[in-house]
Amino acid sequence: MGKPNRSGIHLIAEMAEVSIGTVDRALHGRDGIRKSTRDRILQIAQQIGYTPNLAARALSAARSGARIGVCIPREIHFFYDQLWGGVLDEARRVAQLGVSFEYRPVRSLGEDDTEAFQQLVQAGVDGIILTAGNPSGLSPLIDAAEEQGIRVVCVSTDAPKSRRSSIVGVEPMLNGQLAGELMGKFVPPNSRVAVVAGMLTAMDHRTKTEGFSSTFPKHCSGGEIVSVLEGHEDEDESFQKTFELLGRVPELAGLYVNTVNCLPVCRALGGQSQINHHRPLPGNGSLLSKGDDFCFDLPATLPAGPTRGASARG
Repeated sequence: MGKPNRSGIHLIAEMAEVSIGTVDRALHGRDGIRKSTRDRILQIAQQIGYTPNLAARALSAARSGARIGVCIPREIHFFYDQLWGGVLDEARRVAQLGVSFEYRPVRSLGEDDTEAFQQLVQAGVDGIILTAGNPSGLSPLIDAAEEQGIRVVCVSTDAPKSRRSSIVGVEPMLNGQLAGELMGKFVPPNSRVAVVAGMLTAMDHRTKTEGFSSTFPKHCSGGEIVSVLEGHEDEDESFQKTFELLGRVPELAGLYVNTVNCLPVCRALGGQSQINHHRPLPGNGSLLSKGDDFCFDLPATLPAGPTRGASARG
């Protein structure tokens, strides 16, 4: 009788003249195998177009009982509820594979996230999904977790100086630069504009602000950024600071809002327009195509008739 028709890891083992266990160790990056043997096995796998058996991986995951920790803010709800929705949907999907989730939400960005992170590590999770609102405090904790084999993935905002495994989010410098260029095209020369940020300690907000500040003057001749407000993701603080700014700089031509906490800014615009007996501001607002950012172009003199709004979503 001829040899049985082999495929997959059996064929790789036969071609490499090694055991199936050695092939498994090579394909999954486990120890106990020489580098030359691993390289030969991986080369053969590539040559025959081998792809891992996903069903077998699912059974392996179920046996291992992987646990994932999640530390994401609760507020601002209309933004973070979407992140939580995605996490919870995925948690239900992979529950049958033996993957469980440990939740340590924080009230708002940067609030008690170092404590929540430490609790997840102490709980023995295998990985952590994290919104890094306090990157300076979290970076050494992330590094220590990674050294223990706990993989950390940042979402929405990053701890770039840490050794986290990955980041899921927009590129903040490009985001701010795009906003600066658009604002420069929206407003006339010599315009005065301002930035409303969440927390400048958060890398995402700080870098967006830097990108906007470096780019806007290049696209608006004589343009000036008169203020950078920090609302600390607090609705009352963001409203009050924006409201006071609009009263202090009535000729303000534009606002760049680089935080999800944009609704208080809109309320402040409406409040000032009522006090000044103007039509509701903004005269035409444009929603940027990157992330959660807004550019508002505020006409210095509003027309007597109804204002026209224009928005574009990417």
